[in-house]
Amino acid sequence: MARGEPIVPDVARLLWAPEASTRRAAAELLGRVGGAQAAEQLAQLLENDELETGTRAATLYALGQAGSHPDVAVEELPVSLVEAHLDDPDAYVRAAAVVCLLRIGGAPRRLATQALIDDEDEWVHIAGLRALAELASSADRPLRDTLVSGMARITEASAQTSLLVALAKIIDPPQADDQLIVGPA
Repeated sequence: MARGEPIVPDVARLLWAPEASTRRAAAELLGRVGGAQAAEQLAQLLENDELETGTRAATLYALGQAGSHPDVAVEELPVSLVEAHLDDPDAYVRAAAVVCLLRIGGAPRRLATQALIDDEDEWVHIAGLRALAELASSADRPLRDTLVSGMARITEASAQTSLLVALAKIIDPPQADDQLIVGPA
């Protein structure tokens, strides 16, 4: 039996409760429980076009948590469904989609990193870069150039700090091509 799955069916029923606060709480719990079955239930909720913004954002965050468990393969996750939320008019939904994709890792992490750098909203920068600072490792070396180019565009202090923390994790251990030249050459 996979981690957490025995309670998933009971909690998943509450994703369809009439109260938005109950739906959000159920989504958050499924994210913490994790596993493929929880991720599947969260994806079903995200497919509901009438889902209110707060619940949509909470569900995206939860899907990222559920999908980041070792027993869930990236191929099992609705990456294209999450990607569609990168263009949402609401900054909280976009930030949640970025964080979700960052937690999934692999190619979705590269897409999310570019999306958070390109987004105009500070909240997307802050939330995304905080998550990336937590998750980044030397395996994310392909993100280096994207983050370096983002240093000029990210202006909020805590987002800048998180960007630098992520970059430090990515270039550890440093390699010869990890030089950064600031100012005139």
